[in-house]
Amino acid sequence: TELAGDLQADPQCLATYVGDLFKDRSQASGLLLVVDQFEELFTLVGNAARGPFIELMETAVGTPRVRVIATMRADFTPNAAEMPALVRLFQGRGIFLLAAPGVLALAEMIRRPAQAAGLNSQDDLCERILTDTGTGSGALALMAFALHEIYARGHPSGRLTLQDYESLGGVSGAIQAQAEKALKRLGKRDDRALHALFSDLVEVNDQGVATRRRVSLEHLRQDDAKAR
Repeated sequence: TELAGDLQADPQCLATYVGDLFKDRSQASGLLLVVDQFEELFTLVGNAARGPFIELMETAVGTPRVRVIATMRADFTPNAAEMPALVRLFQGRGIFLLAAPGVLALAEMIRRPAQAAGLNSQDDLCERILTDTGTGSGALALMAFALHEIYARGHPSGRLTLQDYESLGGVSGAIQAQAEKALKRLGKRDDRALHALFSDLVEVNDQGVATRRRVSLEHLRQDDAKAR
């Protein structure tokens, strides 16, 4: 877009845009910028674009009536500490560390959305899902996937039941069924091409931390041609 191009060319022009945006508005109004998955600055963004983006962040936090919230995985804090510009940016500003949700919090994440949607979830269902997914890294994603599959089965009746969950084969059974369904849609497949695809879509750093990686469709086509 035009705005993105202008900010890329000159991050300082953000102040001008904000001034124009609030020219005829109350002094109490402001702009909130949310930068989600800030760790992708280290995993997906090249060196050429990293500096200008940090400069844009510096401009944003220094612009009146602008507030910035950035979320970042804790295991990427050392990456931020290695960049003096980010150290200056974060220093003296509010940093809030969020612990991984415990069992009670995870249980509420199951019950409350269900209640808001007018669904009744059995207590033994919550307990079983939490037993199967655990509370470690990745538990939220597993739990969300399992609940999505249960909802697809149980929402017409307004109940999410342990019976529906067990009919899926639990979390592992639901994931296996989804994987087999995806592979079946591929028809005749080349396992070498699949291996290359997943290798392209995952970034693993020196500490063994995995994050997603974006690649162009043209790059994937080139890999497919090589596999053949």
